[in-house]
Formats: sequence, structure tokens, C-alpha cells
Amino acid sequence: MFSLLVLAAAVSVSVGPAVPCATTVDSVAVAGEELTAALKSARQHTSRAVVHYSPETPWRCIGGAVTELARAHFRHVTYDPPFPKR
Repeated sequence: MFSLLVLAAAVSVSVGPAVPCATTVDSVAVAGEELTAALKSARQHTSRAVVHYSPETPWRCIGGAVTELARAHFRHVTYDPPFPKR
């Protein structure tokens, strides 16, 4: 599941393996153009986002989330859990 929850300080993005790259924004399922509109709306309140993911999450889902956040002009994107250091 891929979830976006608008918080006071950041947009929370959860990405999971169930339903390929399923997306929710503020607990509402969105896709395609709705995702873009939801992120642009959230961007009016904050420039920060947190991407939450599980080890089973495909990288294409995480990358898709980051791409959409970049298109919406989020300036600060962090990951939870942090990516392993190599």
C-alpha cells in the first residue's frame, strides 16, 4: 500500500507491496491524476514528505512515489526506515 497522510510538518507516504503501488492520501485511495492533485494540494501546506515502506515494497513503487513528490515540488523527502548504509 502506498499512503499519503498530510501532517502539520510533512506529508507521510506509505508504500507497500499489496495491490501494486496502491496509493492513499489522507486515508483516501487515489490514483493517476488524483494523486498529482492531492500532492499539489498537500504541497501548499508543507515542503516536507516522509516515505514509509516495508522490505517487501518494490523499488518501482518507492521510486514512483518519489517521482510524484518531485513533480509536486516537495523539497525535503526522507525515508522511514532509513535506507541501509553501504
